[in-house]
Amino acid sequence: MLGFTSLFFLMSTSFAGPLVAHGINSSRVTPGNQVDSPEVAALVGKVKTVAVGQVSGPNAQAFKNAALTSINNPRQGAYQTGAEMGASVVGGLGKLASVGTKMAAQNVGFVGAGLVGKAGAKAIDGASEAAAERLDGIDRHPAEGFGIIDESSLPSEKTEEKAPSVLPSDAKLQTAANVAGMLGAGQVKSALELGKDIKSVGKAFFREGVAGNSPKFSGVHLPIEGVESSRSDAIITAKVNREQKPDKHFKETRTKKKRDKNGKIVRDKDGKPIIIKYEVDCIKRVIEVTISSKLALSNGAKIMGSKKSGTASDKQCGKERMKKIKSPDALSRPIVRAAGSKWGAHIQPQMDSLRLKFYPTGTTALSVSHMMQNGHAPGMCLLDDALGRNADDHAAQYNKATLLEAYGLYNEALGLYTTANASPDLQKPRWKKGMGRMNTRLNDLKLMEVAYGMTAQATSFPYAESCPEISTDGTIAVTKRAGLHVAEKGDVIRKLHEGELLRIIQDGKKWAHVEQLDGSEGWINRKKAFK
Repeated sequence: MLGFTSLFFLMSTSFAGPLVAHGINSSRVTPGNQVDSPEVAALVGKVKTVAVGQVSGPNAQAFKNAALTSINNPRQGAYQTGAEMGASVVGGLGKLASVGTKMAAQNVGFVGAGLVGKAGAKAIDGASEAAAERLDGIDRHPAEGFGIIDESSLPSEKTEEKAPSVLPSDAKLQTAANVAGMLGAGQVKSALELGKDIKSVGKAFFREGVAGNSPKFSGVHLPIEGVESSRSDAIITAKVNREQKPDKHFKETRTKKKRDKNGKIVRDKDGKPIIIKYEVDCIKRVIEVTISSKLALSNGAKIMGSKKSGTASDKQCGKERMKKIKSPDALSRPIVRAAGSKWGAHIQPQMDSLRLKFYPTGTTALSVSHMMQNGHAPGMCLLDDALGRNADDHAAQYNKATLLEAYGLYNEALGLYTTANASPDLQKPRWKKGMGRMNTRLNDLKLMEVAYGMTAQATSFPYAESCPEISTDGTIAVTKRAGLHVAEKGDVIRKLHEGELLRIIQDGKKWAHVEQLDGSEGWINRKKAFK
C-alpha cells in the first residue's frame, strides 16, 4: 500500500476526534431573484445602466438612495451557509461552532469540520444526525469566475498557522454553552459542559480551519451599474402609499417606590420599600406603508415589478410624549428604504451559499474522511475503487456526485445523482435534492449568459494521474460502529462505519493493530468493532 503513502497524504492522527459534520460549504453565483425566465433574462440583457426615476409619495429620496446603493453593492447575496451563520460571537469567544438558526448572528463563522477531542468528541458524536449536520464543513467553491476573491483569504507563504494565543476561560465557555443551548445546539452545549475536558473542546472550536479550503468570496462581478443620470438603459419608478391610523391616546398604569419629600425611599414595618401605582398619559402612532415599484426599459417596456408592505409604530409616554413621538415620515422611512434595497437582489447576480452533504457508509467513509481534510484526489480514488468493485454502490455514486458538484461539474454530478437516487437508502428529502439542484444550476447558467453575458469558466477536478492499487485481500469487515484509535486506549482518529474493511496487522485479546485500505494504520477495540 505504498501508493497512497507516496502520492497522497494519510489521515492525520493529529486531528484526534471524530468528524461530526460530513459536508462541503459551497458558494456559487446565481441570477438575480427576478431573473427567473428566458423572457426576463432577454430584457435584462439589454440593460447595462439603471437610474431611479419618479418616486411619488413620502420618503422618495430614501427609496432612490437605497435602490442605487443596493444595485452598486458588489456584496450581493449570501456568503454563509446555515451552519456558518450558526457560529455566534458570545462574550468575546470568537468563532464558536453552534447551530444554523434564523436567530444566529451574521458573522464570518467557524470554517472547517468540527473535530473535537476525547469526552467532547464523544458528546457531539453521540448527538442526533440532524443536529450534527448543522455543524461546519470544508469549503469548496467552483472556480467559475463570477465571484470576487477575498485577497485576505488567500494562503500566504509568510503566514504560519497559529493557534489562538488565549483560550477562553471556563466561565466564557459556559456562557457559550448556555447560549448554544438556547439556540437549540444541544450537542454543543453538552460538549461545552464536560467539566475537566471543557478546555479541549474549546480548542477544537477555535481551530483556524482545514488546510486547502477554497478562498472566500468578498463579492460578485456586477454587470449592471446604477447611475444618477436619467440617460440610462432602464429606469426604476415607484409609488409609495402611506396610511396613518388615528393616534391612540391612553393612560398607562406604572409602579414606583414611594419616596418622602427628601427623596428617601419609604419602607413598611418589615423594612421593605413601599410600592405605589400611578398613571401616565401615553400616545401610540401606527402607519401602514405599501411601495409598488417597477423596472422598465427606456422605451417603456416593463421588465419586472416589486412590491413591499409594512407596518410601523411608536409609543411615547409622559409630559414630553408629543415631542418624542416619531413623525409619520420617520416611521415609514425604514420600510421605504427596505423596498428600494430589494432592487440589487432583483437584478444583479447573487452569491448563493449552501451545504452539500456527504453520505458516509462502510464502502465510502474512508473516502469521505480524506475529503474532509481536502484530500479530494485520494478520496476520489477510493470512491472509484468502490465503484470498480460494485458499480451499483449508490453511496459511492452519491458522494462522487457531491464532490463533482462542488467543483462545478454539474452535468457529471447530475448523472450520478440520478443513478444514486434509485437506492431506497437515499429517499429522504435531504438526499434527493441533488438532481433538482443540478437542473436548476444548469438553467441558471443559461439565464446568466443571456441576462448578463456572463459565461462560466471551464472547471475541472484534480484527478490523480494514476490511483494506487487498492487490495482487499485479507481484510475483514467492521460489523459495529467503533472508533479507530492512534494507539491502544489512545485518541480516536475517526469513527468507523459498519462494513469498512480492515486488515489486521497484529491481533490481541482486546485490541488489534489494523491497516485501512489507504495504508494508514490504527488500533481498534475488537469487542466494539466486531460482533
